[in-house]
Amino acid sequence: MAARRDPTNATRGGGVRPRPDEKQARLVGDLPAEKAFAAEYPGGDLLAVQLARALEHLAGSVTAAVAQVWREHGLSHAAGQALAVIEGADRPLTPGEISAAMHITSGSMTSLIDTLVKNGLVRRTEHAEDRRKVLVEITPAGQACLDGALPSVVLRARDLQTGLTETERRQLFELLGRWYDSLGDIDLTTVPVGTRHRPARLTRDR
Repeated sequence: MAARRDPTNATRGGGVRPRPDEKQARLVGDLPAEKAFAAEYPGGDLLAVQLARALEHLAGSVTAAVAQVWREHGLSHAAGQALAVIEGADRPLTPGEISAAMHITSGSMTSLIDTLVKNGLVRRTEHAEDRRKVLVEITPAGQACLDGALPSVVLRARDLQTGLTETERRQLFELLGRWYDSLGDIDLTTVPVGTRHRPARLTRDR
């Protein structure tokens, strides 16, 4: 006899919604219960790990969904972002300014600009005051590419948030802003050193 489905856990499509513990495991992975976590990682905070993992997982899903839009227009996610940064400025930008806006390394930025130049979406020009520098500006072809891609990016962002109410989205935005601002008070140049008491069940015999 087939197992009965819990009607309160069924979807309109006939499937079964993941239970809260299953949804949590998918979002943050397999973590020990609170007491076991505290015993394994003295001084650790289980909720902090859950939030960090959830944000990483969510960010990865959002990035992948937006990257799909850029691929439809022949660009990587990073190349699309760079093109948008260049167009959004009121003047040509140096590669350093673009990389700073995107929080990526100068080496990665050079590769991105090379790709955009090769595709005719941006062009390099000489700096009027310092010939050691180059400037990057968007071309008409680059603007046309953004005219086609950005509306889809905007709508994809909307669709990704349909599970939240407007009030919830505003609250989330405020909380994320507070979290981001608080990072300035943390010394991220050094790596904290802690202790782990590995559970016996995780010890492998040689």
